[in-house]
Amino acid sequence: MGWARRHGIESWESRNASIINQTYRFGDVPFASMTDPPLTTIREPFQKMGHEAAEMLFKIIHGKRLSEKHRVLPVELVIRESTAPPLKRRNKDR
Repeated sequence: MGWARRHGIESWESRNASIINQTYRFGDVPFASMTDPPLTTIREPFQKMGHEAAEMLFKIIHGKRLSEKHRVLPVELVIRESTAPPLKRRNKDR
């Protein structure tokens, strides 16, 4: 955020750019809500991820085949003040 200000990039103040926190991959880490401005993050279901991984591991240990090797779990976008509203389309041909 400081880098953006130093380089003349307008962001949340003018609402023409957004910053989304991806520290430590994704994750709604506690400090994201304590920054200025509070950062938009992506919340992952870590407990569900651990449960699914353990379940897959137990199947492998017991010699069972996995029906799927990859699982996709839902995530949640946590919108805070670092996200600007969408820009209006300027091209009238669309």
